Amino acid sequence: MGNEASVKQVEVWYEAATGFIVVAYPPGIMDKTAAVRLGDLLNPLLVETTGRGEAVFVLINQRHATGMSMDARKVLAEAGRTQLPMLKQAYVASFGGSVAFRVLANLIIRLFGSKRLQVRMESDEETARAWLTTQRRAYFAEPGKT
Repeated sequence: MGNEASVKQVEVWYEAATGFIVVAYPPGIMDKTAAVRLGDLLNPLLVETTGRGEAVFVLINQRHATGMSMDARKVLAEAGRTQLPMLKQAYVASFGGSVAFRVLANLIIRLFGSKRLQVRMESDEETARAWLTTQRRAYFAEPGKT
């Protein structure tokens, strides 16, 4: 990821070459401000993608994240409750992050998981991207997908 070394706060962008929405978590413990920023940056991309009737493919870099505050968890839980119903299908691949952060992420996944949300946690970016690419190819190979 081109700008990961300079990430000081949560960053979100659309990667046109892959069709992925990329999220880079800030180093350390994510606080409420970072969680709100994540929602503010991510929501328009989700609305645009789902408005086209497409699945969402999200790559999350948690390499430098070590945890999440209780307030940040509440913000993201509320976002999950409001955003998940609007998603046609979502594939999320994350990589990196501390063991504690992965445990927390697994808990969140179990709370909001559904057939429309498939999540994969990997230790490295290459494996996460490969899984997401495979899911994207399979999704668009289905009849009626463009």
